Amino acid sequence: MEVIHRNTHSGFIASFGKNAKYIQISGPTISCIKNAIIDSPINIKLHFGLLVERSSLPRILYIITMNKFKVLKNNLIIKIVQNKNDYINFIYMDKSTLLRKTLKQEKTVLVPGIYDALSAKIAERVGFNILFHTGYGTAATLLGVPDIGLVSFSEMKERVSNICNAVDVPVIADADTGYGNSLNTMRTVKDYIRSGAAGLILEDQVWPKKCGHMQNKDVISIEEMEGKIKAAVKSRTIEHSDLVIVGRTDSLAVEGLDNAIARVKTYQKAGADILFIEAPNQIDDLKEINSKIEMPLLLNQIEGGQTPIISLEDAQRLGFKIILFPLTSLYASTKAIFDTFTSLMNKKTSTGSENKLITFDLFNELVNHDEFIKLEKNFSANNINK
Repeated sequence: MEVIHRNTHSGFIASFGKNAKYIQISGPTISCIKNAIIDSPINIKLHFGLLVERSSLPRILYIITMNKFKVLKNNLIIKIVQNKNDYINFIYMDKSTLLRKTLKQEKTVLVPGIYDALSAKIAERVGFNILFHTGYGTAATLLGVPDIGLVSFSEMKERVSNICNAVDVPVIADADTGYGNSLNTMRTVKDYIRSGAAGLILEDQVWPKKCGHMQNKDVISIEEMEGKIKAAVKSRTIEHSDLVIVGRTDSLAVEGLDNAIARVKTYQKAGADILFIEAPNQIDDLKEINSKIEMPLLLNQIEGGQTPIISLEDAQRLGFKIILFPLTSLYASTKAIFDTFTSLMNKKTSTGSENKLITFDLFNELVNHDEFIKLEKNFSANNINK
């Protein structure tokens, strides 16, 4: 094997002839060994043996197809290309690096909100390439409470980890206010990175915070939030991560649009990669925000909230980089459960509701039932010495 490039932040490229039988590669951003067995010029098997990753979770076998991206469960992605010299190149990239590359594209990115591992897997299966973990949805589904700062840092971090380990696409996580001062923010960023987050949103509300579309919000000083953004950047550097930091202000409702714009410009200078002014309530505000800010912008779309709902095409025309629908899935699933339970209460049976339910087989396929059964058989007492 000839290593032709190494980058300790985002990975390395290993080149070798297509007739090679085995190659051993050490991952740069995790502590593990991967053994690659080349079955043909097209397919390569990567077997994850005894690996010690930050999340310390087991990994499984993958088949990777030439010229296609495949995100591995260890928070790396791999692209396999074959060059003109008949060599196969492995290109490793962290999910946060993939997120950055995606956001550098000219088109606006449509991002759905997800609130647990199952909703994340559904979003991925439908075809979304970036997901957003919603704190509002976490509060509702974990504790059955509103988004008013009742979910602890540890509870939120565990939800982020579960989601990131369930899917193969980058996840932007809700980090609320960083859960304290600048030092708390550094810990939040570190632990979110180690949980698998490719990006996170930090906001400037006073803790305990509220959903950005609720009333009676308050914000910390611009100087304190500037310090939190700088602390987040420092923690990202320490972790050798490409984590995308979204700087959010809720000051529009408190201080007006001009001050909100001034705040996010300060957050940009402090190191935020994406800027987010929460809850503008008219199209003219969206136009003004884009006319005065050159950095990539996020538009938050909550059904029934303060901001007008627009299309992806309109968001791109207005200049937003991300159009986010954080609660659409939560509201849809909540209504579906209400409707189904109401029918069950009235009819005393689920008969007649089958067309509103996913089938037993399709659900098992969604949660990878067959893959787990195969793994179980591989390590059963009957097969262990074969």
